[in-house]
Order: sequence, then structure tokens, then C-alpha cells
Amino acid sequence: MTRPHFLFCLILGFVCTVMLSANVLAEEIILHDNALDRVVDDDFALSSTRGPGYHCQAADDFGLSEDLPINRIIWKGTWVEEGEVETFRFLFYHDRGDGKAPTGGSGDPTSTAVVMREVTFTEAHQGARMENGMAYYYADFFPGIELDQETCWLAIQAKHTSHVPGWGWTMISWDIISAHIGEPAVWGTDNQYWQFPNTPPPTLQFRLVHIEPIPEPCALILLTTGACGLLAYGWRKRRQ
Repeated sequence: MTRPHFLFCLILGFVCTVMLSANVLAEEIILHDNALDRVVDDDFALSSTRGPGYHCQAADDFGLSEDLPINRIIWKGTWVEEGEVETFRFLFYHDRGDGKAPTGGSGDPTSTAVVMREVTFTEAHQGARMENGMAYYYADFFPGIELDQETCWLAIQAKHTSHVPGWGWTMISWDIISAHIGEPAVWGTDNQYWQFPNTPPPTLQFRLVHIEPIPEPCALILLTTGACGLLAYGWRKRRQ
């Protein structure tokens, strides 16, 4: 094999090795789990929508177990009216300070959110649908959502094409399980401030996950081999 052919093959092998190294495993670290997998016996959901002529938010509080970015949000919900969901909006609020409600107690609190992200309905991957009509959804965020470990609140809204609020989160009664810090809060166009739903207070079901990429061992070996090959070729050329 001539020297140019040898160099071409070596570079091609190195490029292929780099491409292989892109194959990574992913370690999922749960930062907060609000009873996501707990079975709900009915189809009751707390509406959290924005659309023509209607706007409301339902937020639940949480605390991160580790100071890591949020890369995946998983939640359960249902759509019970006509029309279609266009986008989901994720709103993160800081605690008001008394442990009872998010910031932004009067008027539309959206502007007081510390982080706001949106995904289209197709980007929010739908998982298995249960017999009661509820379905799992998840959305990924890269780069991740950076928050401190202080108490925060999460509201997930569905923007829809219907005039009737038809999207809702699944929720679990406080009597069944206590998975969060306090009661969820609701803001709507009627009351114009955060308030609590009827007792017993429910908990909205969601999970916050950090995804840590881990290169596959074989890919690392191939990458190292390719790099050593290029170094050896350079050393050989210098000696000649």
C-alpha cells in the first residue's frame, strides 16, 4: 500500500471511530418524582390550559434532590374536549416565601416565571395510554433547565385550538400518597391569583430527570486506537 493510500485509510478509520464514539449510553438521575407511576382509579384531572378565551395554570411544588440540570420532564394527562393540543408550555416559579404558593400572586403570573420552555405536541412524546384515558408524555431539553435546589413550582400548560379547556393533569388525592412538599396551587382568569383546590389536596403527577451521557466502552477503545494510529503515522513520517 502506498503512503497516500495508507494515510487515507487511516484518516477514514479515525473518522469512523469518532462517529462510533457518538453512540452513548444514558444514565437517568431522578431529581424529583411526584408519584408519577401511582395508579389513578378515575380520570379526574386539574385543568391547565391556554387557548382562545381561556387561560389557567395548575402548579405543584418540588425540590431537586441534586443540583443538576433538568433534561427530561415526564407527566401524565388527558384531553377530553374537541380541538387539538398545539404546544405544551413548562413554567417554573420560585416559592413565594411562605411555602404556600408560587411568585406572581396577582394578574397573569406567567411573566414572573424564572424559566419558561415550550415544545410542540409532536415533540412531546406520547407513551402508553391507560384504560381511563390518561397517557404518559415526556419532553427532552438540551441544554438542560438550570434551577437551584430551593423549593420551586412547576406548571405545565397545553395550548389548544378549542374554546373549552379540555386538557388536564392527572392528580392523586393526598389521602392516597404524599409525594410532594405542599398543596398544588391554581391560577385562573376568574380569581386572578393563586389559590388551592378543594380538599383533600391532590398532588399533580410528574417526574424531573437529569440525563448523563456515558460513552460506550467499545467506542472509547476504538477512538483511542484511531488516535494512536494517527500519532504513530506522524512519528513515522518525522523519522523519515
